[in-house]
Formats: sequence, structure tokens, C-alpha cells
Amino acid sequence: MDVKKYIESGIIDDYLMGFVSEQERQEVQCLSKIYPEINEVLRSSENIMSTWAADFAEAPPAHLRAKILDNLPPQEDLPKQDPTEQKEDKSILIDFSEIDQDKDESPKVNYWSYAAAIAFIFGAIMVWQWQSARSSSLEMKDEMLVQQEQMEDLKNNYEEMASAMQLKDGLLAVVSDPDVQKIVLGPAKEDMNANSAMYWNKVTQKAYFHRLALPAEPSDSQYQLWAIVDGKPQSLGMVSLEENVAWQELSTVEGAQAFAITLEPMGGSESPTLENMMVIGTVS
Repeated sequence: MDVKKYIESGIIDDYLMGFVSEQERQEVQCLSKIYPEINEVLRSSENIMSTWAADFAEAPPAHLRAKILDNLPPQEDLPKQDPTEQKEDKSILIDFSEIDQDKDESPKVNYWSYAAAIAFIFGAIMVWQWQSARSSSLEMKDEMLVQQEQMEDLKNNYEEMASAMQLKDGLLAVVSDPDVQKIVLGPAKEDMNANSAMYWNKVTQKAYFHRLALPAEPSDSQYQLWAIVDGKPQSLGMVSLEENVAWQELSTVEGAQAFAITLEPMGGSESPTLENMMVIGTVS
């Protein structure tokens, strides 16, 4: 069942106003017990309806008066009596029981007609103001949702900016540390247009990689970082494939004499492929 479509059909408003059949009334009551969404809208509408007269009282529109007058019963003019005729008809016998009966029935007819007209007026005004209150409530709800989305976007932007500032401050602290040495990684071959840099803290043995210019990797390959320790290569991990990641904190390495980058199959290799070496730099 499409609950949203059922709610938007207006059946709940008609139910509260008493404009539904017995079958529809039972249907609304049954579905409100099955679907929490329908029950929530029903309860919310009941609360709004209970306070509409005080919170949303407005003068009915001008066109409603003409519509009401059209529904009033027509009034017939009483026939004028000629005094001459009254004198001539003095001998006519009149059945007063029938006259009394007509007098009793006429007020009843007029009473119920006016009662129906008043009920129609009240119902029309209440429906009109109820719909106005309902519309205002929905507009306020939509506006609140828009404001919540805007606040969420601002929050995400703030978190991204805060993260970027934190990274920038951290990198500034790294490159300005006197214990940190910058190792330029130049192209391994003369015809290569590739370079990067390593920042290695000899005291803490931490290494930071700064990707400057490396050719785009093939879809099935990835760059791998290496430290040369005692003449043997030691993997420091893979170069990030994310476009916006230019700095990486690497594994701790002790006694490195050089750093290099090779192009390896996706996920890396246990030992470097020397013919695919892209850049290399020695520690002074």
C-alpha cells in the first residue's frame, strides 16, 4: 500500500470532518492501527483541528455569502386579501382544524430548512479554515526540512574546512621541524617527468610522503613506496589513489639510506620491480 498517496488523498481530513461513509470511516480507523505514519497524521490533524478556532480564526471569503444564500429555501409572498372579499365570504364555513394543522407544520418545515442552512454555513467555514490551517502547517514543515538540510550542509562544510586546516597545521609543523630532513625524489630515468619528496624525522623515525608529479597509474597498477635499509628494500605502503590526497604519513622506518617509488600491480608486491622504478632519492 502506498501510505504517502493515501495520506495525500485527503481521506483523513474528510474523516475528521465527518464527510466519509461508514466503510471509509472503518477503513481509516483500521489503517491508523496498522501504519504508524497514518496514525501520526491522524493524531496531528486532530490536535490542529482542536485549536483551529482560536489560532486560525479568519473572516470567511465574500464569495461564500452568495453560495450560502443560494442554498436557503425560497420564501413565498403571502397573497393579499381584498377587504371586499372578506365581507362577502362571511357565510363560508372554515375548518379551523386544518388551519391549525398548517400552522403547526409550516414552522417545522422552515425550522429544518434553516437548521440545514446553518449547518451548511458552519461546515463550509470550518472546512475552509481547516484547509488553511493544514496548508500553513505543511508549508512550515517543508520550510523546516529545507533549513535542516542547509544546516547539515554548513556542518559538513565546516568539518571539511576544519579537517583541512588541521592537516595544514600538521604539515607545517612537520616541514618546519629542525629534526625533519627533506629528501627529493627525482626521476629514475632521464626521460621521465616525475618527482616527489619524502620528509623523514631521524629522531622519531617517522616518514611523510609528498606527491608532487607522478604519471597517472594504469587501472590495474598502483605506486608503491620503498625505503632502502642496509641495501635491502623495505615496503612503506602504497601511494593513495585518491586525487585529493597529496600527503601521506608512512610506517616508521629506521636507518633508511634512500627512498624510492615503483609501479606495481594493484595492492603491491613483496619486492620492488626495478624496471618500473619511477623516482629515487638518497638520505644525506
